[in-house]
Amino acid sequence: MDSTPFSKQCEIMADALVELAGISVWEDLFADYNLGFPLAYSVHHEYAEVNADGANFITDAWSAFCKALNLDEFANHDSLDSMLADL
Repeated sequence: MDSTPFSKQCEIMADALVELAGISVWEDLFADYNLGFPLAYSVHHEYAEVNADGANFITDAWSAFCKALNLDEFANHDSLDSMLADL
């Protein structure tokens, strides 16, 4: 199985930042990865481009996000809704 493409990771993380912001259970994750999630949002919305070092912030946040959801970070995830539906 292919992994979620980087651009799709950014899209899902951007959606998560918007949809899950303010929900107490997610506050620590967003605080711990306070560069990765906003950077993914910026990349997805084409406000920023990312180099290899910046991409590491995003992939680290992606890994933590998948772990928080108890999902395989190397699986191919289609959307935030599908990831949350698997809970």
